Amino acid sequence: MQLKNFQRDALDNLDKFLQIITNEPKLELWDAYKKFCDESSDPYIKIKGKKFYHDDIEGVPRVCFQVPTGGGKTLMAAASLNIICSYL
Repeated sequence: MQLKNFQRDALDNLDKFLQIITNEPKLELWDAYKKFCDESSDPYIKIKGKKFYHDDIEGVPRVCFQVPTGGGKTLMAAASLNIICSYL
């Protein structure tokens, strides 16, 4: 199944966040997320994204896809496994 552009963009952002965590393992997760937001070209993430990170389980990255109803969250979750596993 072909991903839509907004789905691909969200998965690309996941990949960028995981790159930062992997390349700079000494960064706290909150600091890695702030760096991700600062480096993002997406105005929504750049301006408002910093407010949304919650480290509910200490030391475990939290990732959420915010897409509309029927936007393919289950498909995106399945596609994200390939990205996540590439960093293990």
